Amino acid sequence: MKKINQLFSRIGKTPPIPGLILLGTALLGVWYATFSYRWDSGLALWAWGLSVLYPLYARDAAELNLRQYPQKGSQAVGWVLLALSAILAVTGPKLLVLPALLAAGVFFFGNLRLGIYGAGAILIWTLILPQAEYLQHLISLPMRIMSAGFSSEILSLFGYDTMAEQTGVNLNGRLIAITAACSGIEQLEAMLFICWILSFSMQYRALFQLLHFFTLLPILLFSNTVRLVITLIGIQTVGDVFLSDTVHTTLGLGMILLSILLFIGIGNLFPKKPIQNKTV
Repeated sequence: MKKINQLFSRIGKTPPIPGLILLGTALLGVWYATFSYRWDSGLALWAWGLSVLYPLYARDAAELNLRQYPQKGSQAVGWVLLALSAILAVTGPKLLVLPALLAAGVFFFGNLRLGIYGAGAILIWTLILPQAEYLQHLISLPMRIMSAGFSSEILSLFGYDTMAEQTGVNLNGRLIAITAACSGIEQLEAMLFICWILSFSMQYRALFQLLHFFTLLPILLFSNTVRLVITLIGIQTVGDVFLSDTVHTTLGLGMILLSILLFIGIGNLFPKKPIQNKTV
């Protein structure tokens, strides 16, 4: 209960206008998630946007400085984003106008730190979330091709007659297609939220936090390749039972668990915060 009260106390230190902008954008994100093509996928992306704000409120209230009124730097960024939104409204992609306008308001009436994290959340809620289906197909295709290639090479090491064919694997003369559901893209959406929190909890510098977070994609690619190899070997040795929904879901959960363990393990390799010796 004490931690919850501290959290609300920190949130209460958000300047009024940026706070209202972020709240309104979060509610808009809820609407997008509710009416998206897959509500669970939309909810995962909405939660990722919320977690982007986590570093703002994870520290002690004395360190937040959220009521620090706009500096010249943050106001300059706000003017630049406002001008950019006007240019985009006339000549550029209209999808970027709303995120640029909202981010301009957060920068102009907030400060640089609030603006950076707030702009990240706004970008997710107003651009990535509404375009989730398109982005999913855009990312899943190269992930399917790479997963097929890696799986084929690994199976060849075990003596299987395999060959990758675009988004499929030819296993002993049988072509097994790797669909979007098998590409790891659905796990990626859920892991974005989990790994953002983990990276900012485990690392003490912003650079290390971002580098740690960006290891998520290769980790998911590796974990998904392991899952595909197990699935293909199972199909070859046991039969089509490995294509059933039960086995597919179980292996998917195992992939998420493996990815989290690898992400935590890699996070422990980053430099730790130096222990300061207290002098009396």
